[in-house]
Amino acid sequence: MKNEIGQKFGNLEVIGYGRPSGKGRYWLCSCLKCGKIKQIRGDHLRGGLTRGCSSRCTNSTHGESKPKSKEYRIWDHIIQRCCNGKHPRYHDWGGRGIAVCKRWRHSFAAFLADMGRCPQGCYGIDRIHNNKDYAPDNCRWATRSEQMQNTRSNRLIKIGKDTKPLVEWLKIFKIPRLRFYKRSYAGWSEEEALTRPIRSDAAFVQQ
Repeated sequence: MKNEIGQKFGNLEVIGYGRPSGKGRYWLCSCLKCGKIKQIRGDHLRGGLTRGCSSRCTNSTHGESKPKSKEYRIWDHIIQRCCNGKHPRYHDWGGRGIAVCKRWRHSFAAFLADMGRCPQGCYGIDRIHNNKDYAPDNCRWATRSEQMQNTRSNRLIKIGKDTKPLVEWLKIFKIPRLRFYKRSYAGWSEEEALTRPIRSDAAFVQQ
């Protein structure tokens, strides 16, 4: 039997095997318009009897790009930043070697199947390892705070046996960021700038 995984039929893309059935092979399909996952008989796909997960999706050829869902916009931004040399932020992604895995590069449905829907609230896509590509094993949905802690500009500082981002240490020791930088410029070590109480720093008592 022909392997249909990766094939597209109307607004449907085959992403896996469906349940066994005496009525014929079922395939697991992702709707390119709404992202819904549905099992559909192979002969219905090949014969053109099923072209979408519903009549509304069947009659559209624009996938999920119109109207654009949050997940589609995120996927499209990833592609543009990494693959479009004319994008204004290309130098921060594609220009420094960050790519999109082959599975996601040409298929929003595959991206949606791997990542699922974005949680409600201030969530976005985040690469676990900042110097690696956009791929299922290196991406997660993360809050804005989690993403900010995982940026290239957020330095890691080791105190004792623990290594944490600077923003976490500032919260733990209740040290204002500006004061940390002033202490650092004055020649203090990172540990001193974070752990010494403010009252011990005569230079800042009157501020």
